[in-house]
Amino acid sequence: MASQASIIAPNEGTLAYAASELQRYVQQMSNAELPIAEKKTSSKESCIVFHVSTGSVKHDGYVVYVRGDDVIIEASEERGCIYGAYALLEQLGCRFYGPEPLGEIVPKYGTLTLPKTLNIICEPVFINRIPSSGTPEQQIKWGFNFMPYISICEGQQRVKKLGLKTYTWGHLCPLLIGMRFFPDGRKPEKMDYKGREVWLPLDENV
Repeated sequence: MASQASIIAPNEGTLAYAASELQRYVQQMSNAELPIAEKKTSSKESCIVFHVSTGSVKHDGYVVYVRGDDVIIEASEERGCIYGAYALLEQLGCRFYGPEPLGEIVPKYGTLTLPKTLNIICEPVFINRIPSSGTPEQQIKWGFNFMPYISICEGQQRVKKLGLKTYTWGHLCPLLIGMRFFPDGRKPEKMDYKGREVWLPLDENV
């Protein structure tokens, strides 16, 4: 991977995050800062290209392959391109076992190389992969695609940027417990979740 290679991705959104993560780890490994551009400027330029093509792989899977002098990271959904970026980094020797820095291995190289025969295909067995804890950035790095609902606006923006799906804590108990009963024989009352709407599913038709 030449130092003059570029990363081709939009300048905002999910693909921009994928590109920035790839850039960050490549720089840690080799001290080479790969520029990020929205378009390829020369046919002779080596690039890492993020590409979304509906139906190219199942669900939020990805494929990483070499085409000419370029490395293509392709997915059916934008989120899949983030997984593909981490898969490429793992091909280069990185490991993501837990929170950084102790949970990650980032090797040091003078030059980064990839085989011309590179062809990584990953299609998840489980459509929904739900974690128990961690930040949105950690969840996507570790291959999950859900995040507990975050009421803070900044957190919602991070989840949206990464393309993660959300769920509400409580195992849908608020839907199951529709009435409040009393041991003294009083008439049952309908449960009142006013002011606690975040307890309820985002889609009440679930």
